[in-house]
Amino acid sequence: MKVYFMSKNKRKIQDAQKASNLLKLEMEVLHVDYDVEEIQSKDDKKLIKDKVIKAFRVIRRPVCVEQTGIYIKEFGNLPGGLTSIVWDNLGAENFCRFFSREKNTVLMKSIVGYCDGKNVKVFLGECYGSIAKEPTGIREDRLDRIFIPKGYSNTFADLGEEKNNISTRIIAFKKFFKYLEGEVNE
Repeated sequence: MKVYFMSKNKRKIQDAQKASNLLKLEMEVLHVDYDVEEIQSKDDKKLIKDKVIKAFRVIRRPVCVEQTGIYIKEFGNLPGGLTSIVWDNLGAENFCRFFSREKNTVLMKSIVGYCDGKNVKVFLGECYGSIAKEPTGIREDRLDRIFIPKGYSNTFADLGEEKNNISTRIIAFKKFFKYLEGEVNE
């Protein structure tokens, strides 16, 4: 089965394919290299639904998109759907400096949106944790460099293959792929 995934982020594409492989599915993730203009909203479900509908209008075939954000309870669950904007303006070091307080309750959430032209479906992956005092790993890992999952002392970027079991993006994609598999087998 082929799945069209619209994203400019190659890491997201790799994680989607990894989720398919972990489920041992015959799923081919086809990269659609296009940047969908996102609405600016604290409402992440509204954001992902708008994004996937725009993606569908571009390629006119079933497509998925993905959005990952950091939700800090003590900051009103911000930056949430606005994480990329905050990240792009602060950078990894300042993000850590501002948000690495021990008392902060941090949720990393990945949402996969899917549109087949008639329906929009949303699949969620979540993990609680904290923000590291300083970023680790390679620059391309972005949020993985600063997020320490609950029960661990290392960031996602430092967990290697162990991350696959708790990655919010992989969890969301697994749910999405299981949904697709059920649709095909019905």
